[in-house]
Amino acid sequence: VLTMAADPRQTRFDVGNGKFVIVREQQTEEEFAPLFSDAWTGSRVWASAPALVKHMDPARVIGSMCIELGAGPGLCGLAAAAHGAKSVVLTDQAEMVSLMRANISINPGLTGVRACELNWGEDLPAGILGEAFDLILVSDCVNPIYGLDSYSQLAKTIRLLSGSDTVCMLSHEDRGVGSNEHTVFDTFARECTALGMEVKLVSSAQAPLASAHPYVQAADGADSECTTTLISTPAAETGTKEERIRVYEIRLTR
Repeated sequence: VLTMAADPRQTRFDVGNGKFVIVREQQTEEEFAPLFSDAWTGSRVWASAPALVKHMDPARVIGSMCIELGAGPGLCGLAAAAHGAKSVVLTDQAEMVSLMRANISINPGLTGVRACELNWGEDLPAGILGEAFDLILVSDCVNPIYGLDSYSQLAKTIRLLSGSDTVCMLSHEDRGVGSNEHTVFDTFARECTALGMEVKLVSSAQAPLASAHPYVQAADGADSECTTTLISTPAAETGTKEERIRVYEIRLTR
């Protein structure tokens, strides 16, 4: 549920349990990036972010140390703060830091939230190096628009931030891009598996499921070969945007 705030660039999001956060989506005109640049895509709230917020368990979030990767405007991390996270770090590329900080400032009731630059695949910045995170949030970051190397870079960063009890919640929209969309997430899941992480599907579309996916474990944990299913036909033809979004949990296995 969302409503427009007083500023037309701001949206008030209902994040559940009677909690609300305000998010400014685009940068000012002089900061605004060219269409389809990383900064442009990062300055929007895409459908996967509210979907991830919807699947947050407040009991898990309360008192947690949380970090959001590829945060853009920072909706997911701000929602975690609203649900009582002890500390939240919003991270993205350098171009997005000012927008994340602006959104922190327009939510003065949220405490323990800060923003910093973090580029996937690189060493962790000094500001978060050595911190132990309970919860990693990632929404709509497994996307070919960020480049083919981004899958392994994102997986590496999740691994660097993960401890034995860390849970990464990741939402992904299957956009049905040509015939390669399933391969996009398969590639990312394969990178996670190679780094000693388990990718488990916890919420999926309601449409009929078909083809086997070799790198994602079913939510019920019953499949000993770590397989589940994905929609076999292009997602763009099988349901609404909300129905095309899946939420996963990623944890260390070793």
